[in-house]
Amino acid sequence: MTTIAPARASKQQAESHPLSRGIRAFSDYRREVARARAKFAENAFATRILSPGMSAERLELFLIQYSSLGVAMTRPVEGWILRAGKACLAMGMTDLGAALVRHSKHEAGHDELMVRDTHALVQRRHDRGLPLLSADALIARRPGPAARAYIELHEHIIAGPAPWAQIAVEYEIERLAVIYGPSWVKQCKQILGNDILSYLSFVVEHTKLDVGHTHFNEQQLTRFLDEYPDNSAILARAGSAALQAYSDFMDECFERVEAEAAATRDPV
Repeated sequence: MTTIAPARASKQQAESHPLSRGIRAFSDYRREVARARAKFAENAFATRILSPGMSAERLELFLIQYSSLGVAMTRPVEGWILRAGKACLAMGMTDLGAALVRHSKHEAGHDELMVRDTHALVQRRHDRGLPLLSADALIARRPGPAARAYIELHEHIIAGPAPWAQIAVEYEIERLAVIYGPSWVKQCKQILGNDILSYLSFVVEHTKLDVGHTHFNEQQLTRFLDEYPDNSAILARAGSAALQAYSDFMDECFERVEAEAAATRDPV
C-alpha cells in the first residue's frame, strides 16, 4: 500500500501565526463539510423520529432497530481508531498517531451498551404483553447495506493511503451526539416516559461523553491542519462520507420500522 503523506505547510504558511493558520484551515474544512451536515438534517431520524407527531410504538421500535443493528457498527470502533493511530505513527505523524491510540481506549466496550439496551428494550415490550421479539436474533442479523457501507468506509480509510483522515470521521460521528443527542433524549422522555432513559445507556452516555470527545477531535483536527493546512478537502471528503453512511443507517433503521408496521397493517 502506498500512503499519502499530507502536504506540510509551506515556508510562507509556517511563518504565519500557527494558531491562525490552523483555525483558517479548520474553517475551510467546516465550509467543505457543511453540505453533508445539512443533508443529514433531512434524513428520517431528524425529520420523523424527532418530530412532534412520532408515535410511541414507532419510536420504541426504532430504538430497538438502532440498538440491535448498531452493535456490528460499534464493536470495531476501538480497533479502527487504534489501527488508524498506528498507521499515522508509521507515517511519522507522532502527535496525531499517539492521540488516536490513546483515544481508542475510550471506545472499548461501547458495543456492550447497545447489546444491553437491545435486551432491555425488548423486555420492556414483553412486560407490556406485546408480541414476542428475540433480542439475540435481532443482534445476530447480518448488517444491512447501510451498516455494511459504514463499516467498509472505515476499513477503506484506515487501510488506504490516508489513514490520518480517520480523525475527520471520528469528529463528525461523535459530533452528532452533541448536536442531536439532547433532542433525542428529550423526545424519548416526552413520548415514552422518563424511565426510558434506563433503557438507553448508549445514547445517554454518548450524549454526555461525546461533548468531550468532540472537543478532543476538534483540537486534533486543528493541530493537524496547522501542520498540514492544504489537506482540508481530503478530511472533509472523509467526514462527509461518514455522515452520509451514518445517515443511511438511520434511514435503514426507520425503513425496517415502517416495513414492520406495513406488515401488521398499522397505519402510518
